[in-house]
Amino acid sequence: MPRTRGRAMAASEIRTQIIDAVDRQPAALTYSVLINRHRRPLLKIDFDSQLMLRHIRYRVNMPAEPRTAKGRATRDRIIGATREALIAGGGRADLQDIAVRAHVPPSLIHRYFDSRSGLISTVVADFYDRLSAEVVTPDLTEIGPWPDRERERVRRGISFHYNTPFASVVYGPLGREPRVAAAETELIGRIIALGADNIRRGQHDGDLPSCVDPELASAAIFGSLRSLLVTALARPTRPEVDALAATHWRQVAAAVGLPPGR
Repeated sequence: MPRTRGRAMAASEIRTQIIDAVDRQPAALTYSVLINRHRRPLLKIDFDSQLMLRHIRYRVNMPAEPRTAKGRATRDRIIGATREALIAGGGRADLQDIAVRAHVPPSLIHRYFDSRSGLISTVVADFYDRLSAEVVTPDLTEIGPWPDRERERVRRGISFHYNTPFASVVYGPLGREPRVAAAETELIGRIIALGADNIRRGQHDGDLPSCVDPELASAAIFGSLRSLLVTALARPTRPEVDALAATHWRQVAAAVGLPPGR
C-alpha cells in the first residue's frame, strides 16, 4: 500500500475514533488529551473546522448533558439564569442568585455542573457557539465574491453583538477564574481557525492575495472587532451598525491585503 494512502487512512480512522469518543464521553476528553492519545497534533489531520467545532469540547469539562427532556430543560434554564445574573451583576454572579433566577435549589446546580467556573465556562461557550453558528460559519456564497459576502458577514457580526446583551459582559467585566479564561482562549482559537479557513477559501477562489497568512489575518480581524466592540458597546449611544461595520471593514481589508475601498 502506498505510504501516502496509509497516512490518509490513519487520519480518517483517528478522526472517526475521536468523534465517537467525544460523543460517548464528552466530559472526559479535552483537546490536549486527544493530542496526547494519538501522538500527533489534531490540526495536522484533515479535519474540517466545523466538524471540530461540533464535536470537540475544548477544556470545558462538565458532566455529560442530561439524557431526559426535563433534565435538558433544567440545565438550559440554569444556563439562562447564569447569563442573566452575569449581565445584571456586571460580570459577577453567585450561585444563590443563579439558583433563585433558575427556580432550583443550589445543590441542583452541582448536579449539572461540577463547579461555578464550569457553569460560567458553559455560558461563555454558548456565546461563542452562537457567534459561530449565526455569523462565522454560514455560507454566503450566493452574495458574490469574497469581499461582497464578507462585508455582509461583518454587518451581521455587528448586529449579533448589538442584539446580544451578554456580549458587553464577555468582552468586558466578566470575572475570569483560570478555568474560564483557559476555556475562552480555546473558544477564541476556534473562531480564528474558522476565519482562517474562510480566508483560505478566498485565496483559493482568487479573490484574495495568496501572500497573506490566513491564521494571522483571522486573528487580526477578530482582535480588531473585539476591541472595536468593547468601545462601541460601552457608549451611551452606540454607533449605527452600518457605520461601525464600515470602520471594521477597513481593518478586514487591510488584514487580507485588499486595496482600500474594495
